[in-house]
Amino acid sequence: MLVTGDLEVSADGSVRTHAIDDAGKLPKGVVDFIQKSIDTWKFDPVLVDGEAVAIRNKMSLLVVAKKYDDDHYSIRLQATNFYPYKTQEGVEVGSRNMAPPRFPMA
Repeated sequence: MLVTGDLEVSADGSVRTHAIDDAGKLPKGVVDFIQKSIDTWKFDPVLVDGEAVAIRNKMSLLVVAKKYDDDHYSIRLQATNFYPYKTQEGVEVGSRNMAPPRFPMA
């Protein structure tokens, strides 16, 4: 399942706060797993003009579970993505036209 939310990181790289979008619609075990995982995260400080700053990003998490039996699951974070709320023109990669690539007919 794809889980989205917000993440604030302090200037020292520790997670200050986080929020999971629609957390009430997710299974409690998934929310608990995500929260415990996020509590262990540490980021390299973001530098602006040589000085560490706090940042706020959107996040998306790909959570994968494997069922062992009726009562037991294995759960893991398969992938994480973080992206800023605001982008600076000329700094972030973007596209004006997202035409699909051409594939051979065969």
